[in-house]
Amino acid sequence: PLVRALAGRRAALLLPTSPAFLVALAASDGRGAVLVNPLAAPAEVARQLEDADVGALFTVGALAARLPAERPPALARLAVVLLDGAPRAARVLVDGRTLDVDLATHADDALPLV
Repeated sequence: PLVRALAGRRAALLLPTSPAFLVALAASDGRGAVLVNPLAAPAEVARQLEDADVGALFTVGALAARLPAERPPALARLAVVLLDGAPRAARVLVDGRTLDVDLATHADDALPLV
């Protein structure tokens, strides 16, 4: 579902400064990512996501409340990826479904820090 959500669209990051940023950038699959201000009001967050044609939003549970309860039609199928368990796990919310993803299968793929 995440690949479909990102098809021809951008990713957005609504995250505090944390290692989850790296996980989100990697999951964005090389697409340009829109950085959304965690202090923005829900209406402003929605406007930014809509203007940037975002298909997937990477965030954490505490900041997911920044999404408006009533989403505009352009954001109706927005995939929300909760990275509270990153780098080990993620939860994808899309089309009324919840999918838990085990990211630990990629743990050996870590790049060495130079």
